[in-house]
This record gives sequence, structure tokens and C-alpha cells, in this order.
Amino acid sequence: MQQSKHHLGTMELKPKALCVLDLYSGILMRYVTPSNAYLCKQENNLDFDITYYRIKDPMSPRLFEDFLEVGKNRNVEFIGAINKYKNLDKFFKVNQSYDQLGLFSSEWKIIFYAKRWVDYSQEGCALEGLCICSEDIICAPKKGLFCRPEEFIKMSGCVLFYCHM
Repeated sequence: MQQSKHHLGTMELKPKALCVLDLYSGILMRYVTPSNAYLCKQENNLDFDITYYRIKDPMSPRLFEDFLEVGKNRNVEFIGAINKYKNLDKFFKVNQSYDQLGLFSSEWKIIFYAKRWVDYSQEGCALEGLCICSEDIICAPKKGLFCRPEEFIKMSGCVLFYCHM
């Protein structure tokens, strides 16, 4: 197994972590046309999906200091998502008719439908996007990561906090 020197120490690289269900890794772009479907975009869009190498320990920072960023699909991004889809209630009615046993449902459906956010705040939860960075313990202070304002976003007049060295 390959080893990599990192500012957090030596870590074992696991190339199989790059195996994904699609043919590409990196930044995926796709053009999305508007649709009348319940959860589709209402206007033309260019969607970006970001894929990345992920070490197996969820409490460790990502390789090359790739910490949680805005726009990456993490659980915290779903806060307030129900307000983005005007037909979400209709979608859930159709979903319920096809999935009466709840085999294809998850806690996210419940969170959307109940219009609430489950708070997963615990040590290190911000590294996985399970909570909003609000205090140092939510990052990983033992590994040198603290809750600090995001400089780029701070310049825009909106201060958001992320885990940083």
C-alpha cells in the first residue's frame, strides 16, 4: 500500500477510494433543461458536481486540506432545501404511491417533509458536512482545524464559518 507524507502525519493511500459509479472523477458539468417534473429545475442551468478522493476515516481532514466548501453536496447543504422546490409536496405524494412500504425512502425525505433539520452537532461533524461550523469542537481542534470565517465569503458581506488550519 502506498504511503503519503502529510502535515497531519503519514497516512495510507487507498486508491480504491477513487472508484465511483460513473466514468469520471473531478468536476462533472452537465447542462440541465427546465422541466415540469416536480423536483426539476425551472429554468436552464449548468450543474457542477464535484467528486474527490476520500480517505476512509470520516474524522480526518480530506487529502491536501480539502475541507468542507460551499457547493459540495454534503448534508448541511440541505438546510432550507424545501424552499427551493415548489412542487415538493406533490413529489412526495407520487413517491408515497410508488413506495408504500418506504423501501426507497430515507431520513432525508422525513427531514424535507417535516421541514426541519436534524442537528448532528458533535465533535468533528463539520468535516463531513453533518453540521454547521459554529464552534471549534465541531471541527477537529486536536488535528489543528478550527472554526474560522471564510475569507472569500466574508468579503461579500455574508460571514460563514468553515473548518480551517
